Amino acid sequence: MPAVAFDTLKFTKHLVQAGATLQLAEATAEALREATAEADLATGKDIERLRERLEAGLVRLDEKETVRIERLEEKMDARFERMQSEADAGLEQMRSETDARIGRLEGNMDAGFEQMKSEMDAGFQQVRSEMDAGFQQVRSEMDARFGQMQSETDARIGRLEEKIDTRIGHLEEKMDARLGHLEERVDARFGRMQSETDAKFEQMRHETDTGFGRLEEKIDARVGHLEERVDARFGRMQSETDAGFKSMEQRLLIRLGGMMVVAVVGIAALVKIL
Repeated sequence: MPAVAFDTLKFTKHLVQAGATLQLAEATAEALREATAEADLATGKDIERLRERLEAGLVRLDEKETVRIERLEEKMDARFERMQSEADAGLEQMRSETDARIGRLEGNMDAGFEQMKSEMDAGFQQVRSEMDAGFQQVRSEMDARFGQMQSETDARIGRLEEKIDTRIGHLEEKMDARLGHLEERVDARFGRMQSETDAKFEQMRHETDTGFGRLEEKIDARVGHLEERVDARFGRMQSETDAGFKSMEQRLLIRLGGMMVVAVVGIAALVKIL
C-alpha cells in the first residue's frame, strides 16, 4: 500500500472543530502520526473506525462535561441563595439594632430634658426664696435702724445713709454674681449636652457607615433607604432639640427679666424711703 504524508496540523484542527480540547487533539494526532510512520497507512475502514471511536470518545467527554457544569451550576445557585438569605438576615438585624438604638437615644434625651427642667425650676425657686429672704432681712434691719435714726444727729444719719448705700451695693454685687454663676452653670450644662449628643450622633453615623460598607452590591438600594430613614429621624430629633433649647432660653430670659424687675423695684423703694 503506498504511503502518504500524514498532516497532523490539519487532523488536530478537525478534532478541535469537532469539540475536542487542543491538548487532546494534539496528543491524538501525534499518536496517529507515530503509528503511521512505522507501518503502512490505514485503510479507509481503519480511518472510519478511528473516527467513530473518536466521536464516541468526544460524546462521552461532552456528557461528562455537561454533568460537571450542571453540578457546578447547582452548587453556585445554592451558594447564591445562602448568600442572599444571610444578607437579608444581616440587613434585618441591622435595621432592628438601629431602631432599638434610636429608641434608647430618644428615651435618654427625653429623660435628660425632664431632669434639666426640674433642676432649673428648683434652682429658680431657690434663688427667688433667697432673694425674698434677703430683701425681708434688709427691710427689717432698715426699719430698726430708722427707729434709732430718729433720736440721732444729722451726722449719724449721714453715716447711716453711707452704710445703707454700701450694703445695697454689696447686695447688687452679690445678686449679679449669683445670676452670673447661674448663667455659667446653665451654659456649661447646655454645652455638655450638645457635645454628648454630637458625639453619639457621630459614633452612630460611623458605625452605620462601617456596617453598610461591608454589604454586597445587591443590597445597596436597601441600605440607602435605611440611611435616608436614619438621617430623617436624626433631623427630626435635632429640630426637637433646638426647639427645646430655644424654649428654655426664652423661659430663662423671662425669669431673669422678672428678677431684675423685682430687684429694681426693691432698690427704687429703698431709695424712696431714704
